[in-house]
Amino acid sequence: MGDFIAGSAAKGLQEAFAEAPGVVVVERTNGSSGLVRDDYYDWLEEAPAILQEIQPSIIVVQLGSNDRQQLVIDGESETVRSPKWLIEYERRTREFISRLRAANTPLLWVGLPAFQSTSMTTDIVALNGIYRKQIALAGGEFIDIWDGFVDESGKFIFTGSDINGRQVRLRGSDGINVTRAGRRKIAFYIEKPVRRLLGDAASIGVATLDAESLPEIFMPPAPGDTPAAIMRTRPVAMTDPELDGGSALLGEMPATASLVRSPRDQLVIDGFLPQAPEGRVDNFAWPRSEP
Repeated sequence: MGDFIAGSAAKGLQEAFAEAPGVVVVERTNGSSGLVRDDYYDWLEEAPAILQEIQPSIIVVQLGSNDRQQLVIDGESETVRSPKWLIEYERRTREFISRLRAANTPLLWVGLPAFQSTSMTTDIVALNGIYRKQIALAGGEFIDIWDGFVDESGKFIFTGSDINGRQVRLRGSDGINVTRAGRRKIAFYIEKPVRRLLGDAASIGVATLDAESLPEIFMPPAPGDTPAAIMRTRPVAMTDPELDGGSALLGEMPATASLVRSPRDQLVIDGFLPQAPEGRVDNFAWPRSEP
């Protein structure tokens, strides 16, 4: 579900699971939609009906590329990322996620990639921060694809590594849309948690699904549950780390100088803007607290 970037991700997922008969990728996207222009397409109203129709095993959302627009709040137009704009946008995101989670279906929210426009990328960093925060509070999973579409300095790239490590064109000439290789790369990030949740249903060897072969969808513990409510996962072979949340065996992981990245590294490398401490000059929370 989502906008034109989500449409690309859906096509990439259809390609990724083309040989898995137990998986059906259903696309419900609207290219020009978002959470701002609800007069054009209202996701809060449309989402429950879509879920009722499809009855999905997993919900995947990617939204926000069209949301760099003014919001009318209390009869006044608010510019993008103004204090009131951020409060209202966060409220809409929270409400949208709440409606998606009403059926208690696993929810994966895919972050947005960097774009060629510096100002657009700056706004996208802020939006990704909102999605990451709200999806964590709701017990969903945020999928960060930022590193796959920037260079080592955190700058936008047209050409980069595909899922096999080859250098290919990832983005269109407009610096916004993604190519076939780009959409397959987005799907690559989504594929691992989807396979973890679906289990045997995502296997190439599954021809049909019946009472014997229907997999159990592993649900993460709800926020506030006791530590004992641990998510169950399928057994992992020693030579196959694909389902364990990592990409390499423990002994092959490169050593890191520090386990904690500085705010600068979080912004440049991860594309995530950490929230400024209360009272600092760059903390734009409103209303401001008394000194």
